[in-house]
Amino acid sequence: TTKSNISSHYQAIPLASVAESIRDVALLCRGLKPSHLWVDTLCLIQDDKDCCLQYSVEMPDIYQNSYLTIAAEEPSSCKFGFLGSKSVQGL
Repeated sequence: TTKSNISSHYQAIPLASVAESIRDVALLCRGLKPSHLWVDTLCLIQDDKDCCLQYSVEMPDIYQNSYLTIAAEEPSSCKFGFLGSKSVQGL
């Protein structure tokens, strides 16, 4: 999320527009039926230093109160998924 797209992100974030790892997280979480999904790169305004600083202080609480925290070691970039080959029909 950036200053230029935050307004549209409040409406919806098309899965086709995000990195494959984020699509994998969305696919995984759909099966778990979470009430909230926090993705740092989407929830924090990446080009707003004050926003990042404000939420960096809150990160311990955000993660401590999470039901499930996903940290994928592979692949080396979020541009690639971590669930392997899959059918994403209906995503």
